[in-house]
Amino acid sequence: MTTHTIDLDLGAALRAARHLTGLSQAVAAVRAGICIATVTRAELYGATSTRTLTALARVYGVSVDHLRARRVSDKGEQ
Repeated sequence: MTTHTIDLDLGAALRAARHLTGLSQAVAAVRAGICIATVTRAELYGATSTRTLTALARVYGVSVDHLRARRVSDKGEQ
């Protein structure tokens, strides 16, 4: 049986970072090389692989640590 961790704060950080870049989920998915369902799932549940998280962080111009720390602001990384 597989156990999945749900991290709603990470999902909110991903959504906030995407909004700050002005990207839609579809555009973010294309730029990250993943499907839109993966972006949606990551934002809703914070359920994502390290590879996906790294790809989205790159697209949003922030570090993975920044997203995991849930510090997303309109001024970039703190």
